[in-house]
Amino acid sequence: MIYAVLTETELDPRLREIVILRVAQRSGAAYAFAQHAAIAASVGVAPAQVSALKQGRLVGHAFSRAERVALAFADEAVEAPTVSEETFAQLSEHFPPRQILELLLTAGCFRMMCRLVTVLDLEQEPAFGVDTLRRAGEPALERC
Repeated sequence: MIYAVLTETELDPRLREIVILRVAQRSGAAYAFAQHAAIAASVGVAPAQVSALKQGRLVGHAFSRAERVALAFADEAVEAPTVSEETFAQLSEHFPPRQILELLLTAGCFRMMCRLVTVLDLEQEPAFGVDTLRRAGEPALERC
């Protein structure tokens, strides 16, 4: 499921990684944040945006209106039982229904992944990057 969220959605990869970084930061998952900061850089997320996300700062000019709405949606989706009608309405101004669902799947899947890495207290590793993700999607026989 995680691989599909990372590789088979219609979401702009930049937006996907911004949402993942937000979920990781809000979840206290330093391991996930470090791994996805490298991926975010490789898909064009600006260093200033990564820094702002790491510090929990979403104000100012670092993020577009659509990105701020997507981040607010992700916050509500992983921290509350539901998302407000106002947030859904704002989200609908920027994204079609399929991408809204994909944003929800991205936030939810990575909330689960962040919980996994924090509960297991995984030690930080060097960032694996996009190439490793691509290889992870290949059948095992093709990797030999």
